This record gives sequence, structure tokens and C-alpha cells, in this order.
Amino acid sequence: MSSWRCLLHWLRAAGLWGIGGLWIAKRQLRRNGSIVVLALHRVLNDAELPRTNSLPGIVMRRETFDRLVAYIADRFRVVRTDDSFSGDRAHVRVALTFDDGWRDTGENALPVAGSHAVPFTVFVCPGLVGKNSPFWPERVVGMMKRTKGDAEAAIAKLKLCRPRDRELAIAELGANTEGEVESGGCDGTLSWQQLSLMRDRGVSIASHGCNHEILTVLEERGVEEEVQSSKRILEERLNQPCRVFAYPNGNHSPQVRRVLAAAGYERAFTTERGAWSRFSDPLAIPRINVYEGNVTGPNGRFSPLLFEYTVFWRSWRAGC
Repeated sequence: MSSWRCLLHWLRAAGLWGIGGLWIAKRQLRRNGSIVVLALHRVLNDAELPRTNSLPGIVMRRETFDRLVAYIADRFRVVRTDDSFSGDRAHVRVALTFDDGWRDTGENALPVAGSHAVPFTVFVCPGLVGKNSPFWPERVVGMMKRTKGDAEAAIAKLKLCRPRDRELAIAELGANTEGEVESGGCDGTLSWQQLSLMRDRGVSIASHGCNHEILTVLEERGVEEEVQSSKRILEERLNQPCRVFAYPNGNHSPQVRRVLAAAGYERAFTTERGAWSRFSDPLAIPRINVYEGNVTGPNGRFSPLLFEYTVFWRSWRAGC
């Protein structure tokens, strides 16, 4: 986010705070018994930040994450995504989730969350466990770094393609560039051993599809394979039930939800903005995406004001 946009964002949040808008949003969320679910992806230290090929919209600095977790642990009730839903109206409730199963979720996010006794869920792709740079968007960014092309636009376009067409387009892109700029090993995923250790420390491990394919571009058979195989592998490798899912890229449809229900999933999370309430479809639970750019102020540090605007104001407004 550019500095002027960040300043405007902060000024709007400050204006809402001044007229009591953020207080009203939190009060209504509490009265409704809602849970605001945060969707995070990556937590990187200062040495990893310049090396990653991930887009800024999924990255948060470890220092920022530490301040964020300390803030919510001190002021709100943090709950688990796999607990029984109850209409608790005594607290503003928050849940933390991490998509993709990046290695830094275990190396950077877990120690921070553990130090504040904050639980979280990590959504994992079994077919991509323990690999270096297994996600195709990072490959695209790595290819386009030298050409200074618009990687974000290219990725958005490729998300509409079926897997075979996407891979052909990426191969063609690679042939037209000087090769991929490597991330220095910081774009890898958690191993099975790391996942087992996280499970033993109380982290909820759930499914993000087998290979992170966007389900709405697949034929029904492909959807079934993604959701069924991921469930089966996670249950076999971690020796625990897997009943919770997060849609890759947030994309879902009535057909996709029917496949999930038939496979035995009880809850599924989207990237649609809003709060999780007793009225939510259990297979289309909203979340709020949080990253460095929407929780830090003009000084580049974690801003409680911007956090509450991004998380509570926007989730409440989405349900109005």
C-alpha cells in the first residue's frame, strides 16, 4: 500500500473512532454472538522479507504479528475454529487461521502465538507438504522480477484457467524470461514432522485441498479428488479427524459445497468479508484477510486503530 493511501486509510479509521463507529461495530458483533475470523498466510522475519516471491497481500512482518497477537490476546477472546459454535454475547471473539501451510507458520507464527497462549488453525495442502516453492504464484513472481512485469495482474488472470492451461501459460512465460529468481529457500512448506509437532502443541490442522487447486475451475471429479484425498491423507498422517476446510483462493459454489458435505466436512471457510454468526452457512464461513499493509499505520508499525477498522468495522459492515 502506498504511503498516501496508507495515510488516507488511517485518517478514515481515525474519523470512525472519533464518532464511535468502531465501538458500535464491536458492540454489535458482541451482541450478535459473532466470531471474526482472521485469514493470514505468511509471517516473515526481516531477513526473509526481501527474498520471498510471495505478493505483499499475503505477507506480515514477524514484529507486526507479535504486536497484533499481543493486542488481541489482551483485549478479546480468542477461540478455535473447530470448537462448538456458541452465541457468546459477553465478549468480542476472534479466531486466527493460516492458509497454505508455509514453513514460516511453524517457525515464526507458532512461537509468537504460543508466547501469548493464542490458538490458531493452519489449512494445509497434503500434496505440497515439505516442498520448496510449491505454489505457482510464487513461481510467476520469480519469473517476472527481472522483467518488472505486473505479476499481480498475471496471477489474477491465471487463476481463471484450468490447471493444464495454467501450467502451459507458466511454461511459456518461463521460456520468455531469463528464468526464475529464487527465494533463497524461504518459500517452502511445513514438513509432516513439523505438522505433527504443531498438532501436539495444540494447533488445529485442517484441509486446504490436496494441491491448492481453485475448485471452481475444476470438473466435479477433480473437485472430489482434491477434497477427498486431502481429508484422507491428513487423517492418515496426523491420526486425527479432518472436518474443517478452507477454499483455495476463497472460491466456492453450490456444487463445490455439496461435494464437501458429501466428503464429511462440517465447516468451510471462504475469503468473503464478514463475521461468523449463528446465521452463517457452515460451509461458507466468512473471514477477514489481514496482512502487513492493512494493519500498520503511516509510521510502518502495527496500528490498533487500523486493525480494528480492518477487522471489526469491515466485518460488521459486510453483514449490515
